[in-house]
Amino acid sequence: MEEIKFLCDFMLGKLAKYLRMFGFDTKYEKGIDKIKMEFIAKTENRIIITRNSYYKEKENCLFLETDNPKEQLIIVLDKFNLYEKIKLATRCLICNELVKRVDKKEVKGKVPYYVYQTKDEFSYCPICQRIYWAGTHYKNMKEFLEKIKNAGGRSRTGTDF
Repeated sequence: MEEIKFLCDFMLGKLAKYLRMFGFDTKYEKGIDKIKMEFIAKTENRIIITRNSYYKEKENCLFLETDNPKEQLIIVLDKFNLYEKIKLATRCLICNELVKRVDKKEVKGKVPYYVYQTKDEFSYCPICQRIYWAGTHYKNMKEFLEKIKNAGGRSRTGTDF
């Protein structure tokens, strides 16, 4: 089965980062018109995720009513039954590329001193060269994932996630 891929419009930048953090191929486009968005979705086999009501009834589109990014994430995970496909911290949050493991000595001088002293595992993006490690953001997303899994993943308005 082909991997699910998403295309988030300019209103969903935070959701795009969350989906990438969870390992899903998610393109994010700012300032894109409807024609280009639909062209990208069709040629790259992506599902459009948007808050633009123009896409409310369109095929291969998910219209989100809520503006809460964590609630949006739960809706996407529920809608496409993605809980078992999550691969935390495997994509670059900035450019969407798959990150690669890198030996600790390769990041010396490229990460804060404290991080280098306290972390042993690092990844980097081969495209934008960003370096990643399991810090607070990773810990928070892991806790968030556990909360929504324990809640059965059901989306609901006004969650305290």
